[in-house]
Amino acid sequence: MKIYHWLEKDFKRRVFFAVLMTGFISTATVLLVFAASEQNTLQENIIKLLMRQDSLTSTARVQQFTNERERNDGVVSSEKGKNLKIEKRIPAWKLLLEDFQTKATFYDPEGHYIPRLLEELATTEIKNISTMRRGTQLKFWIHFVDGNQAIAKPMRDPKDLYITYDTSTSYLMERERHTAEIAAFHLDRIFDFRRVPPCTGRLLNFTSEIIMKTNDRSLLHTQTTKDGNQCFVGKCRWTFLCNESALTCAKGGLLEVSVCQAIPNLAEVKDYWYRWKTLFDRSENQLRRDCENVKKEAVFNGHNFDLDFFEAVAFDHLTVNQDRHHYKILKSNTTDAVGLSLLDNGKGFGNPLVDDPTFLLPFKICCRFRNSTYWKFKEFTKPDQMLGDQMRASLAQDPINPVLTNDFFPALDRRLSQILSELDRCIKKFGRDVVLLED
Repeated sequence: MKIYHWLEKDFKRRVFFAVLMTGFISTATVLLVFAASEQNTLQENIIKLLMRQDSLTSTARVQQFTNERERNDGVVSSEKGKNLKIEKRIPAWKLLLEDFQTKATFYDPEGHYIPRLLEELATTEIKNISTMRRGTQLKFWIHFVDGNQAIAKPMRDPKDLYITYDTSTSYLMERERHTAEIAAFHLDRIFDFRRVPPCTGRLLNFTSEIIMKTNDRSLLHTQTTKDGNQCFVGKCRWTFLCNESALTCAKGGLLEVSVCQAIPNLAEVKDYWYRWKTLFDRSENQLRRDCENVKKEAVFNGHNFDLDFFEAVAFDHLTVNQDRHHYKILKSNTTDAVGLSLLDNGKGFGNPLVDDPTFLLPFKICCRFRNSTYWKFKEFTKPDQMLGDQMRASLAQDPINPVLTNDFFPALDRRLSQILSELDRCIKKFGRDVVLLED
């Protein structure tokens, strides 16, 4: 009402107000037009994006549909009519646990998810790390942020340090080699035994991935330095393996470790004492009795593991692992599947220049072996398939390659030939049908 009286008194005021209102209306009109234009552009962009996304989804569907092993790559899919639903990628370790539970081996025979599992073990963020209390050696228990767990063994000695095997010095005095765990997995996978847990190398940042990820007093309270590198004493059952003169040290702030998939509590496990643990202490008559006893004892859930044990002896001869004291038999909780496992290989691969002939005694005395494995071993003696070359190529994929020194590759070829020579001698003496047996 006040504005009306103000305009009524003066014509100029009315003209000024009219011009002002016209400008306001024009500005508002322009803004509305601009907003409408922007909305149309936004709608067009959204439509284009949806069309592009639909195109990508169609490509993904085709790729998914043509992939025969989508499960092994961790993609779960379900088909409803013509629509293929792609769900979240499953971590590789969950696929491994599924196979472990149903097949009683550490992974599926095709094992398409193994490369991805090794990558996960080598790169997944660590949630917590602590020392393991069981066993005589220093090792870590790792919890990852994705829920997986692993056992890690740190680098204690240089890779080119060879163990001098001497009967006057017990193998128990050896410090475990992190590289032996990695190499044992690769050798086991080449033979398709699937008895060794997947294992890879990894470089851990001493500060951010160990010290800042642990509440373990044996790590936090034993920190020290040596030659400018961060170290800790740690805690071992045997103090001579963890003390001021046996430190575990990083190099340039990084600690090299092996990271091996932890065994889940999903399958029944039965321990067997390794009868050939102290072969050099036994007479030939005792070894002959052991041959017969293994036949009787190596039975679990209706399955005979006699031939599996001889394969394990061959494996230990190739790696020269004198620390094999037990075998574990795994039984699935959901099927009748059973399998032999070869755990704790940290004292293998100690010296490629020295062989241990005592590992050959079971072949020499017992004269029996699995037929299919014999012929598999024969294949790895062909010039284009030599075991050493296969091992070199396999280990080249590991993050901390070189895992082994070059001396180990011809050593594998030499030791494999020694096993086959003993078996061929048995075949010549007793006949192939007696020595080479089927399951």
